[in-house]
Amino acid sequence: MKRDYEKETKWQKEKYKKFNFSIDKAKGEALVEKLSSEGIKPVDWFRFQVDNMLGYETTKNTTAVSTVVDDLKQRIEKLEMQINQLLKNVETTGDIIITDITNIKEQSNCNVDKETETTTNKKPPLAEIAHILHEEMNNGKSTRDLAVIYGCSHSSIARAVKVYREKI
Repeated sequence: MKRDYEKETKWQKEKYKKFNFSIDKAKGEALVEKLSSEGIKPVDWFRFQVDNMLGYETTKNTTAVSTVVDDLKQRIEKLEMQINQLLKNVETTGDIIITDITNIKEQSNCNVDKETETTTNKKPPLAEIAHILHEEMNNGKSTRDLAVIYGCSHSSIARAVKVYREKI
C-alpha cells in the first residue's frame, strides 16, 4: 500500500503547529551545550517549556532530566533511610537480618571497631575479604553486583577472587 503524502501533510497541518525560528548563533550553541550536558534535547526542552507555560502536565516525551534526577535522589534517600533503620534494628535487638546483601556490616564500605562500635569509611583490602567474595560468587552474585556493594571495579573483584581460588 502506497503512502498518501498529501493526506498525511493535511492531517499534520490540522493536528500540529510547527515552529521554525532562528536565534543568535552564540546563544543557540550555549543553549544546546547546556541542555546536552543535562541530557536534554532542545525540542524536548521547548515542549517542556510550552507545557509549563500553559499549565499542562508534561508527557513522557517532555520529561526533563532534572526531574528524573530529583526522583532518583528521593529514591536513594528512602533507601538510605531503610538501610539505617535495618542497621539500628540489628544493633538494638542483636538479630541477624539476612537479605540479598548478607551481613550488612561486613559488606558495607565501613570497618566497625568492635570495642567502641564506631565505624570508619575505610574499605577493607579485597585480599582480606576474598573468601567472602568467593562465597558470594558461588551463591550466584556477579562481579558487577559485588563491585556495586564494595564500591570498586568488577575487574578488581574478579582478580581478588582468582588469586584466592589459586591459593585454595
